[in-house]
Amino acid sequence: MTIEQQNNPTHPLVQPLPLPVQSMFASATVPTPALISSLVSDESARPGILNQELTFVPIKAKMSSMDATPRSPSALLISTEGAAYRLDKPEVVIGRAEECDIVINDGRASRRHARVVRHDDYLSVEDLASRNGTVVNHFRIVEPRILKDGDEIVIAGTTFKFLDPNSTMADTAAPTLEVKPDAREVRMHGRELDLTQKERSLIWLLYQSRGSVCTKYEIAQAVWPEYREVSDYNIEGLVSRLRSKLEDDPKNPQLLLTVRGVGYKLN
Repeated sequence: MTIEQQNNPTHPLVQPLPLPVQSMFASATVPTPALISSLVSDESARPGILNQELTFVPIKAKMSSMDATPRSPSALLISTEGAAYRLDKPEVVIGRAEECDIVINDGRASRRHARVVRHDDYLSVEDLASRNGTVVNHFRIVEPRILKDGDEIVIAGTTFKFLDPNSTMADTAAPTLEVKPDAREVRMHGRELDLTQKERSLIWLLYQSRGSVCTKYEIAQAVWPEYREVSDYNIEGLVSRLRSKLEDDPKNPQLLLTVRGVGYKLN
């Protein structure tokens, strides 16, 4: 079923969103775990919501050894048009081409625009070098982004909401940061980060002093040793860029923290 068919209210497979989901899209709040559970955790107990009011669109099967052990219950992508896609496959490709798992009939979408990849304990979304980009929570992504419950994904003119019933367990786990000597290799959640040399210098300084505050003067000396003076603007810009690569939500950092009037520290 294509997005175009979902926009047709007379199509036999299109059903209105249940009121909890309608209110979720109408507000800016992130859906609660209770709401997610009511939508996806117990299909037999909630046949009205799961089997009638939401349009569950089957994703084309491609057999894989990973398919034998899907996440339970399934994470979902729900479009504003009311289509719900279970993310049980190792990879779900979104784009304009008919062979994609989720087809978007919009000229602004690339043939293979983006994909959602299932890992052992999380899912990520990745732009596939599309012309118009993939936006997550109002930011265009330039590298794979770990998905969190309630994330909003925009591809061309279509908006999806990501719902993950496993989010409570995932969110309580501490961020996994690995830094090798001199920051030659930096990994978050097991994935190596693509950092510039100055970003590596900064994270190595913060990592060596983890839990303690590094002043802006110390940062300037470690990152720009060739200059006698470094502006706050340069330091703040570098911190912002590094934070965007480390944090799941850079606007609400949990790892690279600002200590007002002093400097920064790695939590």
